[in-house]
Amino acid sequence: MNYIQAYHQQLLSIVYVEDKPAYIKALNDSREDNNPNIFSDFLCSQHIKYLSGEIEKYRKGLEGISIKL
Repeated sequence: MNYIQAYHQQLLSIVYVEDKPAYIKALNDSREDNNPNIFSDFLCSQHIKYLSGEIEKYRKGLEGISIKL
């Protein structure tokens, strides 16, 4: 999956350790129900989680910085 994403110059998918059981469940449910949306929704939630964390890190890095114009 990450190889294909890297090949197409897309962000790599990150699955957090604490979400590994949900990752496996999403894979299994997608296959059993023949519904790729289950897995896509899971990956989307992981991507949102990653981006939210990055935004929070950025905001914390700005704390205490004042810009005078």
